[in-house]
Amino acid sequence: MIKKLLIGLVITVLLAALVSGLTVGYIVYWPLESSGEKAAFKVKWGTSFQTATDSLYNQGFIRSKKEFKIAAELLEKTKKLKAGIFELTKGSSNHKILVDLTEGKQLFLKVTIPE
Repeated sequence: MIKKLLIGLVITVLLAALVSGLTVGYIVYWPLESSGEKAAFKVKWGTSFQTATDSLYNQGFIRSKKEFKIAAELLEKTKKLKAGIFELTKGSSNHKILVDLTEGKQLFLKVTIPE
C-alpha cells in the first residue's frame, strides 16, 4: 500500500515538473507565428520595463504582456533594458526580444554634417 502511494506521489511530482518545464519553455522560448517582418523599436532613456512592455505589445512584437514579464523575471532582464533603437523581428520569442533589448546591437543613424 505504501509502495503504491509512493509510486503515485513520484509520478505526480514528475508530471508536475514536466508541465512546469513545458510552460516555462512556452513562455520564454516559443515564438509567435512570425511573418519575418522586421521593424525598429525605440527605447528612450529612463523608460520603465512596464512602458516598454506596453509598447512592444501595442506594436505586435509580443503576444502577452504577462508572459513577457514572467519571461523577463525568469531571465533576470527586467532592470537591464538598454536605451536606443533596435531592429526586432515581429513574432520572435520573448527570449530573443529580451536578449535584443538588453544585449543586442542598436541601430545607428547616419548623420552627415556639411562643412
